[in-house]
Amino acid sequence: MPDHEGPTSPPPTSPKTSPETSSTDSTSLEIREYIAAAIGAALVGVTLVLLVWTYQAAGVVNNFNAEAFGRQKDILLLALGFLGTVIGYYFGRLPAEQQANASRKQADAATNAAQKAKEDKHKAGQLISDAIKKVEQQSSNLEGGTPPNDALRTLREAERLLYST
Repeated sequence: MPDHEGPTSPPPTSPKTSPETSSTDSTSLEIREYIAAAIGAALVGVTLVLLVWTYQAAGVVNNFNAEAFGRQKDILLLALGFLGTVIGYYFGRLPAEQQANASRKQADAATNAAQKAKEDKHKAGQLISDAIKKVEQQSSNLEGGTPPNDALRTLREAERLLYST
């Protein structure tokens, strides 16, 4: 690249998400949350009913059926496993979603900062190129036509440093 020419085109800009996309995502997430809550509530209800039936079967003194109690106990063990999974999902999901949202915000901020830095670099390059052209133009109007070498050297060095990164 010649010393007096800057970049020819501005850096590309990142696409923005439309408000329509985020509202549909929000609605689908809300519906999904309601369905998950309904399934969780149903599982808790079934587990509680099985727990009550098992304790009632164990409490019958005169007509105790060990085989029926064993089956009820086995079903209750399965239901408690599912209940533990649902509770673990809800308690584990909330902190994970909060962390994901915080990470998403940090990534967006970093992307925006990088985009702004690219734009600032482009603007600085344009300013330096314009300054070099002005100094060269004004020096050609001087008697003798010798440019102020220190100013040009400084500007060209700044331009070189700017485009070397």
